[in-house]
Amino acid sequence: MKINRRTFVKRTAIVLSALSISAPIKLITASREKVVEKGMWVKGSEINEYVHTPRPDVRYGMVIDCNKCVGCHLCAVACRQEYDVPKGVWRSWVKEIEKEDSTERKKCFLPRLCNHCENAPCVSVCPVGASYKREDGIVLTDYKKCIGCKYCIVACPYDARFLNPLILTSDKCTFCDHRLEEGKLPACVEICPRGARIFGDLNDHESEVAKLIHGKPVEVMKKKLGTKPQVYYINPDKDMTPAEYMIETYSGEKKKKEHDEIKLLRWI
Repeated sequence: MKINRRTFVKRTAIVLSALSISAPIKLITASREKVVEKGMWVKGSEINEYVHTPRPDVRYGMVIDCNKCVGCHLCAVACRQEYDVPKGVWRSWVKEIEKEDSTERKKCFLPRLCNHCENAPCVSVCPVGASYKREDGIVLTDYKKCIGCKYCIVACPYDARFLNPLILTSDKCTFCDHRLEEGKLPACVEICPRGARIFGDLNDHESEVAKLIHGKPVEVMKKKLGTKPQVYYINPDKDMTPAEYMIETYSGEKKKKEHDEIKLLRWI
């Protein structure tokens, strides 16, 4: 079929017009579809992947009620089983001491884990960007980027990180990020028989964790460092840690802006 010049020009104009319109539409569509990311979690020596749906409106945190902790260590056991944690290292653990006065002898317990700091020194010190903070506040490690330099381990003021001997990368508590994608609680929270660990969205004022933080005196570790931990404690025993490691009290009111400097060796 022959096409005259007028028809050719007309059809060409239609095609070009369609292309100029469809291009931005495609970009918009692509940007809307980019709502999932890949996450990683370790079980034993295996690095597994999962699909993470970003939730920038959420900020995860935990409250640990020391009044309820009985030192059963089930939280540490559940964590070890969830990740097949190698012997000699811990993602979550319970510090224990025995105290005695003139009337009684008693044991005190302090559950420990990564604090998922708002100003995480382990993130800023990493030379390859393997340590990072997600949009929901969880601090994670990209196991495929990590070179095992241990800078983050040195920088962490809470001794929360360790070198995983099976995969030779930095590792720590991740708030069970892979479980959160399935609508589950962290393993340590789920198993606690006394409900001593409370986990949730700090931005949701109706959540139990937010109500506890704003309704009761809660405390964080090493407040003066300005790291702003997202793990809060109710009534921790002050003898659980040496003086330089003491926990300082937050009030339930709005927190004041911190002006303390973070002084850390960067070893770079």
